[in-house]
Amino acid sequence: MKNVYSASTTVKKLAFCLLTALTLPMILTGCGRREEPVSRTDFCFDTVVSVTLYDIPRKDGERLLDRCTELLTHYDREVFSAHDERAVLWRFNHADPGEGSLTARLRSADVDPEFLALTERAFSWQARTDGAFSPTLGCLIDLWNIGGDPPGPVPTREAVAEALSHSSPEDPDARLDLGGIAKGYAADRLKEYLTGEGVTSAVINLGGNVLLIGARPDGSPFRVGIRDPGSGGESSVILTIPLSDQSVVTSGIYERYFEEDGVRYHHILDPSTGYPADSGLSSVTILSADSADGDALSTACLVLGAEKGQALIESLPDTEALFITAEGEQIRTAGFPEDLAGYSALTPSRSRD
Repeated sequence: MKNVYSASTTVKKLAFCLLTALTLPMILTGCGRREEPVSRTDFCFDTVVSVTLYDIPRKDGERLLDRCTELLTHYDREVFSAHDERAVLWRFNHADPGEGSLTARLRSADVDPEFLALTERAFSWQARTDGAFSPTLGCLIDLWNIGGDPPGPVPTREAVAEALSHSSPEDPDARLDLGGIAKGYAADRLKEYLTGEGVTSAVINLGGNVLLIGARPDGSPFRVGIRDPGSGGESSVILTIPLSDQSVVTSGIYERYFEEDGVRYHHILDPSTGYPADSGLSSVTILSADSADGDALSTACLVLGAEKGQALIESLPDTEALFITAEGEQIRTAGFPEDLAGYSALTPSRSRD
């Protein structure tokens, strides 16, 4: 019997798709009128996304949210999609590779500068994580088809080996897939836009990527819930932490997977084996300044496992992590915040890496 959890399931989970502030404070305007936060929810990057502004009058907020929707749509469908024929990434992957390596083609390609910048950043994280994060698994990801409808089936070992042989940046037939970093990049660009427009308190929630702008209007930190990956309950959290002006990214093996012959195959692939990562971890949460960095690191650490992942995070400035093992054990880096006992929160649906 096969059980399937995919992007279509995510749409049905709107109420449970976000890490968010637990309270939505009212905002007092200069004239004394009470005004609620301005928020919008859409579907982008194969998941439910939302942006909530806490310190902007509704008329201005709607204008800013219109632009946020435009930016998200642009990055998702026109730049970083591996499946939309309009996207820069799709066109690059389907261009005649010639005889040059993938990296050589990138150097010579006349493509979107943001696409090139994010690709270079992805390759940088590939090097810094000893290959645990890889942007060149497009052939392997297509083979596993975990995001398909229906997903799967489980490929043969020969097919996995063949796809894995085309995952080197030096291979002309390698295909890029930036799903493990593109959402974080989009979140960072939204923050850049909103802060440039004077926003000082907001929550950008792109599924498993949450980027906080400032603190709540009263100056207190946002309260962010981390999902319990072993609970089976979509609204169950394992802890709640106070955060301000930070990125929170969670990658887990519990949200997007399929089962075949009683075996579960999740979507985070190990670049060294070609199979779903088997590191003993159920989820990794990364706290960092930039969401793109947190995106890449959460995937890499889930592949590396707790010991190597913790060593990597401890070597990076201003970066913290929470590792949750398959047995439910919590392993934290030294600066990861303590739990706010007695609080609960809605939790994320991580749909694509």
